[in-house]
Amino acid sequence: MSKKSILGILFVVAVVLLACWGVSIGDATATTAQSMQINSQPEPNKLDKSTKQIKIITKDGKVLIARLDESTAANEFYRQLPLTIKVSDYAGSEKIFYLPQRLNTANTPLAQGAAGMIAYYAPWGNVALFYGKCDGASGLYALGEVVEGIEHLASMSGSVEIKVQ
Repeated sequence: MSKKSILGILFVVAVVLLACWGVSIGDATATTAQSMQINSQPEPNKLDKSTKQIKIITKDGKVLIARLDESTAANEFYRQLPLTIKVSDYAGSEKIFYLPQRLNTANTPLAQGAAGMIAYYAPWGNVALFYGKCDGASGLYALGEVVEGIEHLASMSGSVEIKVQ
C-alpha cells in the first residue's frame, strides 16, 4: 500500500468520524477555534474569587478598595490582615505604615507606576500607598494597586483599618 493510499484512507476515516458527530470539516475547524478562545478566557466569577482585595477604611469613614497581586510579599501582607495601623505622609507623594512582620520579597517584582501603586520598601520594612507617581527605587517591591477611592489617599491620616474585602 502506498503512502498516498494510507493518507487517503485516514482522510476518509476522519470525515466519517466527523460526520458521525454531525460536524463538517469547516465547522470542526471553527468549533475548535471557538473552544480554544472560550477556554483561554477566565470566567469572571473565578477571577473575582481568586483576586485578593482589601478594604482600607480611614478614620473619617472613607473607603478605598485595593487589589493585591500574586507575589510572595503580597500574599504575606494579605495573611497579616486585619490590621488597625497608623499611617503617615512621606515625601508628599505616599502614605506609609509599618506591618507587624516584615515581608519576604522572593518572586516579587519591583514597583514603579502611576498613583494608586501599593508597594513594600524592604530596607525600612514599610508599606507605601502612592498618591503621586511611583518612580521606583532599589528595594521597593510591588504589592498591588488601589482600584477604588484613590481620591481619598492624599488626605488619609492617623489610624486606618485594613481588612480583607
